Order: sequence, then structure tokens, then C-alpha cells
Amino acid sequence: MTCDPHSGQPDRPANEAARLAKLRELNILDNITDAELDHVTALVRMVFGVETALITLVDEDRQWVKSEAGAPVTLTPRDISFSAKAILQDDVMVVPDASVDPRFCDNPLVTGGLKVRFYAGAPLMTPDGFALGALCAIDPNPRDSFDETSQNTLAEMADVVMSLLLLRRTADTEADKVRRRQQREARRTEQIVQVMHEMSQGAMLINSSGVCEYANQQAAEVLGLFDGVRLEGFDVDPMIQYCVDQNLFSADLAARYHAVQANGGQDSYEIPVPGNRMVRCDIRGRSEGGCIITLSDITEEQTRKRALQQNGNQLRLMLDHIPALVFHKDDKNRHLQVNAAAAASLGMKREDVEGKHGEALYEKDVAAKYHRDDLEVIRSGVPKMGIVEPYAPKCGETRWVSTDKIPYTDPVTGEKHVFVVATDISAQRSAEEAARAQLARMEMLYNSAPTMLHTLDPEGYITTVSDFWLEVLGYRRDEVMGRHIGEFLHPESGDPFTKEKTRTFVRKGLVKDDTIKLLNAHGERVDVLAFSVPEYAPDGSIDRVITVLSDVTEWLSTKSRLAQAQKMESVGQLTSGLAHDFNNLLGVI
Repeated sequence: MTCDPHSGQPDRPANEAARLAKLRELNILDNITDAELDHVTALVRMVFGVETALITLVDEDRQWVKSEAGAPVTLTPRDISFSAKAILQDDVMVVPDASVDPRFCDNPLVTGGLKVRFYAGAPLMTPDGFALGALCAIDPNPRDSFDETSQNTLAEMADVVMSLLLLRRTADTEADKVRRRQQREARRTEQIVQVMHEMSQGAMLINSSGVCEYANQQAAEVLGLFDGVRLEGFDVDPMIQYCVDQNLFSADLAARYHAVQANGGQDSYEIPVPGNRMVRCDIRGRSEGGCIITLSDITEEQTRKRALQQNGNQLRLMLDHIPALVFHKDDKNRHLQVNAAAAASLGMKREDVEGKHGEALYEKDVAAKYHRDDLEVIRSGVPKMGIVEPYAPKCGETRWVSTDKIPYTDPVTGEKHVFVVATDISAQRSAEEAARAQLARMEMLYNSAPTMLHTLDPEGYITTVSDFWLEVLGYRRDEVMGRHIGEFLHPESGDPFTKEKTRTFVRKGLVKDDTIKLLNAHGERVDVLAFSVPEYAPDGSIDRVITVLSDVTEWLSTKSRLAQAQKMESVGQLTSGLAHDFNNLLGVI
């Protein structure tokens, strides 16, 4: 997505010069906020359940915050102001998710600061058609919709704000002040009552004498009162004292209520009501005395919280009994949670680890490496498994681990996290290194021994040969590997793998003193004496054949010459005997 702050709209209204003149005529910039406007922003927060409510005025190059509830901000540049866009239209501007809106996705109020996601702004429109600013409902969480009823309510509240601002221009006599105050209070009370009537929560309007002036039907339902019981005209103080006397809630809560009732401000607390239910009371004082109370049934919410807490405790108990090291980290390299094994590996207690930055637990370069790997997984959203790496804490033992990293995005806050599970493989790695060293020694022995060695698969194809084998026969290794042994047999050798020999080999498990005639690289015959043993697969079949060969070419030649000499000696002896006998015969004659 491409961010474009100017997408689809002009930068300024067509009547900008006249609009700025009207703004200065009213003389409402750069002065302090007042209680009436603060009540409106507080009411916006309660009615729409948002974190922040603002009354803004859009000047030539800046946005002045006339009143705020939930965000201590007074001034922002115009070029990043949402209200600067809201005054470009006559109706309520709704932004469900600013992070995906091309006009605002790279706005500093979205990427940082307030982390604005949801925004609804009703323009503050003068009777002669100038939009001076906006009444804004803002929240850090996106919303799927802001229905027509809600938009109308926000627009009506914006009209109230505009009326209050215009009243600043009326005569400043005492009578006018009284009249304005009465009008404001009456209109505000009327507006508050209208809003309370439409609220899904319980709501009560308490005057400075502690008497309920108005309560919606939801208030009686949330408090568990009988049908037909009306709260209007009800004196709240005796009811609170009764609840304290009956130990339904503490005297401290009663004192906190009376403090807000008398001095203003706001507070929130929970009280029990009939039916084993819990209700949260949000109370906010009014400038003229009294307060507004909103009532929310939080029984199911608390039940879910207890269930989540129990599940969390069970999960932690389970994680504490596995040997793997488990870390829960955020994208700022803070360790939010660890299991017992992970804390022990760091040489620390769990409470001393949780909340710590990586550089407090590892050397700086090590912490940076781990954090880079974490961010790669967090940003890609793809788990990374089986990372073999050294694990080197500052205060713990260095070891080799196999690490799995799984990304996670909080569905409520949108914060990016990563879960890291590291398994100690130091013993396995040592065993593998020992095995590799043993294999290297065996390969060295195999190739350096002054003996011809080769291995064949069950079909007779060569899988390995020793250096001495190659030296005797004069081949290169690449000329031999993967070829059938039959290709290196002299025609006079016959088939060394006859069915009879194969049956004998399988039955006895070895073949020894078997003479084979091989061809060397020059086409010459080389006589060898073979000694073969099999290696068996788990199913009992032959996996490969290991053969030791001895070059007996010279020995056989010597043996042949010796046999020939012995034969000649026997012929000589026979000839000598015949000559002697012949001489004897001649003597007789």
C-alpha cells in the first residue's frame, strides 16, 4: 500500500481565507479550556467507548486542541491533523483503521504518539457554513463500523460544542452569564439525558445534592432492581451508607464517591450487586457539582479473566516442568516471560529476568545477534525452526541449543512478539562430533592401510575403494565409483557372484581365500585373494559387502615356476634312471 496524505482530497477548503477570518473573529484560539467543553469530551469517551476525545480548531498552520479527554495534547502541526481532513466534508469523517488508510498510514500520530487507528470527526460548523475544527473520537484499536446512529450522535454533540463556542461572543453581563449558564446546563443536561437514554450501559445523572436527576432503564437492570423501581429522585447517599453498613462495599469506596461528587475529577471501582454479579462504576464529576455514573456488568468479563488466569497458571506450571528453555519476547528485545528452565539457564530468578532487555542478560554482540534473528521472524511472520546455535548467557553456562522461533501478534494491541523454545543439544552435539572424529579416523585408516579394500552394494556396484586399491590397479577414484565390479574382472575370472557362491556367502556370512582375476587400468591381469564379509540391514537383508583383497599375482607366478621346476626335476630323475638301466643292459649284452 502507498501512503498519500493528499489522496482524493484538496489540502484546504475553498473558503479557507474567510474560514480563518471567522476563527480569529471568535477569539477562541490560544486560550485555556473550560469545564463545559471538558464535559463534552468526557461524554464522548463514555458514549463511544474510545480512549481519547478531542475538540480541535484548525488554524492556518497548526491544530489547537481546545479540550481533551484521554490525551494530554494541546497543539499539533496542521499537516498531520486528522481534523484538517474532517473540515473538508460536511458530514462525519470516519476512518476505521488509519494504518491502512492511504491518507494517514504514515502519519506520526498513527506510527507513533497516540497510535491512532480508529477516528471519527464531526466538523464544528458555524451557522454561516465555516468548519472551524472537529469533535473527535479516537481509539488505538481499529473498528469495523461506526453506524449512522453513532455518527448522528457525534454530529449533534459537535453542534453543542459549536453553540458553546459561539456563546463566548454574546454579551458579558452578569445576567447574560447566568442565562448562558442556565442554557448551557439545560442543553447539556438535555443532551446528556438523550445520550444516556441511547446507551447500552447503565447511566445515572446525580446533582450536587446527591439526588438522581435521571437514570436510564439499563441502570436499574444492571443494579438488579425490581421491575418498576425508578431511580429518578432517589437520594444516593443513604443507599451508599446502607451498603457500607451491610459490608457490601467498603467505607473507602464511599469516601471516593463523595470526593468526586464534591470536588470533581473521576474514579472507577467495582461493586457487588444482587445475583452474585459485579458491576464497574465509572464516575466523573461535573463543574456545577454532582456527577455522571456509568454502570457496566462485568460478571462475564471477570469470569473470563479468572479462566484466563487459571489457564495461564496451568500453562506456566506445565512449561516449568519441561527441560526446554522457553522465552516470550517483544520486538524491543524485552523478555516478557520465561519458564523456570530459562531463568535457571541465565543464573537468575524468574522475577529478575522478566521485563529485562536482552543486553542485561547477554553480552552486547550476543544480544544483538539474538534480536536480529527475532526481528527476522517477527517481520516475516514465518516461524523458523531448528536453528542450531551457541547459547551464551552472561551468568550461565554456555551450551549448544536447537532453537525454534514462532511469531505472534497480539489481536488486541497489535504488538509483535516472538516465542522462543531452545532445546539443549550439547550432549548430542558432543556425541556427533565424537562420531565424526571416529569416522574420520576410520576413513584415514581405510585409505592409508597398505591393503586393497572395497565395498559393494547387494547388486555388486562399488560404493567405496581404498587408496591402495586404486594404486595397485592404476585407476582414478572417479573411474571406479558407482561401476559394477564385473567391469573390472578379467575374462578368465569367470563370474565370482554365482548363485552357489551367493548362497554360501549368505549361509556362512563370509567368503575367504577366493581367488579373483582383475583387470588393471592398463588391461593387465592382476590376481587377488578375496576375503568378504557382509553388513546386514535391520530386516536381515545384506546392506553392503566389505572385501579385503590381496595381490597374489607374483605369488601365483612364483608358485607356477616352482611347480614347473619340480616337474622338470622329476623328469630328470626319470631320465637318469632310464639311462642307468640302459647302461646295465648294454653291459650284459
